[in-house]
Amino acid sequence: MSQPSFPSISPPITRENAINMILASIAMEELGLSHILNAEGEKIQYVLGTIPGLPGPNATIDDILATNESVREVLDSAVQNQLFLNSKMSTALKSTGSLGNTGATGPTGPTGPTGPAAPMHTAAYGGLYSDNLPFLSLPGNNIKVQVPLEEVMPSCNVTLCTDSIEIIVPGTYRVDYNLLIAPGTPHTLHISVNVNDMILESTYQGHVTSAGSQTNISGFGITDLSAGDILSLNISSIYAFTLQLAPLQNAALAVTKLSH
Repeated sequence: MSQPSFPSISPPITRENAINMILASIAMEELGLSHILNAEGEKIQYVLGTIPGLPGPNATIDDILATNESVREVLDSAVQNQLFLNSKMSTALKSTGSLGNTGATGPTGPTGPTGPAAPMHTAAYGGLYSDNLPFLSLPGNNIKVQVPLEEVMPSCNVTLCTDSIEIIVPGTYRVDYNLLIAPGTPHTLHISVNVNDMILESTYQGHVTSAGSQTNISGFGITDLSAGDILSLNISSIYAFTLQLAPLQNAALAVTKLSH
């Protein structure tokens, strides 16, 4: 009679791996058992006709008793299987043994190269405003007039010039503006924030009228600005003749740096 032979396994299964495989197999059996018990429950529901949308077979008392006996036999088998799995798991856990002593700490590896320094966010903000502005004359069609802004707001890393703001630190900025026109002669105007004489997108360029009520125009834009950029608040008319506007009650222009 020949001796039994076992196939060689490469790499060899360690004791720890074998125990983990046993515990995993127990978990898989428990999962399969849960599906079996769920199926038995659905079987009872079908016989009793309690499954939504699926009418039962109009079972008799004998059919129900037979179904109950069938389910009981499955549950008996499940209980026996649970006892076997419990014994199997207990034996596997006892075989794991206690943890050994922690070994000595190994030597510290060499220090890696220093990475580049993170970019620093430099704060920058400031603004200008004016109250009780005088009449503003617009001498012709699409001729831009810079709104006079003389009072200064708190500032940091920007230069507040006469009627304009100069950027010192480049970055992404929020630009806020406001213009309040008192009641007066009807007019159609364009309001804009200019950066180096170029209109900043998203500022007001539409139809503005002021006759019998105040007109308040405000908004903001977000744009990338470079060191040396000059910002100003401007107003122009679409009329081809000189227009004497009602007084500009107040106006403001401010910038706030959002990121580097």
